[in-house]
Amino acid sequence: MDNNNTYNNSCIENNIVKKLISIILIVLILGCTAQPVLPISERSFSIGIAGYTPRNHPDSSDQDWVDFFAEVKDLGELFGVYALYYDANVVDLAYQADLGEIVLALGYDISSAESINFTNYQDWVLYWTELYHPKYLALGVEVNNLYVQFPDVFDDFVAFYRETYDLIKQASPETKVFTIFQLDVMRGEAYLTGLNLTSHWSIIDLFKDKLDLVSFTVYPFLNYNSVSEIPDNYFTEIKEHTGDLPIAFTEFGWPSDLSLVDSSEIEQVVFFNRMLEETQDLNMEFIMCPFLHDGYFPVYIFETVGLKNNDGMPKEVYNYWKTLEELPLITHV
Repeated sequence: MDNNNTYNNSCIENNIVKKLISIILIVLILGCTAQPVLPISERSFSIGIAGYTPRNHPDSSDQDWVDFFAEVKDLGELFGVYALYYDANVVDLAYQADLGEIVLALGYDISSAESINFTNYQDWVLYWTELYHPKYLALGVEVNNLYVQFPDVFDDFVAFYRETYDLIKQASPETKVFTIFQLDVMRGEAYLTGLNLTSHWSIIDLFKDKLDLVSFTVYPFLNYNSVSEIPDNYFTEIKEHTGDLPIAFTEFGWPSDLSLVDSSEIEQVVFFNRMLEETQDLNMEFIMCPFLHDGYFPVYIFETVGLKNNDGMPKEVYNYWKTLEELPLITHV
């Protein structure tokens, strides 16, 4: 027997089944647009919007900003702030606007990673900790990109993180401290990044005894042409490498209009529902949608992963998000 042919035929059959499932889901979605149906009936995790993306981004008017601040408060319990660790304008704005519980992620410019001043970084982190006592505080965003591109700097980052974790806990014991990994890069499956990748789950162990939760950004279109091509273990593999630690998705999405992959508003919804379905066995802490509106970003492939179009028109996935927000929030003691 030709094992290669058997394997290839099996893969083809699996892809056909997944395509059929996607078609069925699309039919169901189109038939239920008046009342979105989710694969869960309650949630035990918080949700929120991350990032400042008002209507007409990046040329938003004052009224666009006013409307944005008002709306994000109704779309979840959290608001995510991703800032360079020294960017006071970005950090202070979220607290002054009273946008809910803040997920504060303090990162760095990876293009100048080799010149990061970790002493200065730590000073700023402790300043924000003592000023705001955030419930959630992430040190570094998609830090495994640092591991892939600047391994020596990554080693310095790990040392900085471990030391700073203890200092944060001294200043604000209730703050949940973590770092953020990029899931697709972690899996070694993100060809659109242009990076030479292999799976590197083991680096989580460098942080694990000083992680209050494990967080990922989740963009499977970096490697897969359609939602139906995402492998069955895409989400379930997380548990194999994180144990019982709480899990968070600080960003996730599928584009509604990107020529490089199968993209549409329906494909966005199919991915959203699949994520909710396949993460039910994870100890989910929170998920955040990275953009309320589409916009124009330096990395163009992320421009249409928002819940609304740039002009403010809701996409189909927006209605599903609203339905998720309205589900009973179950807290476990």
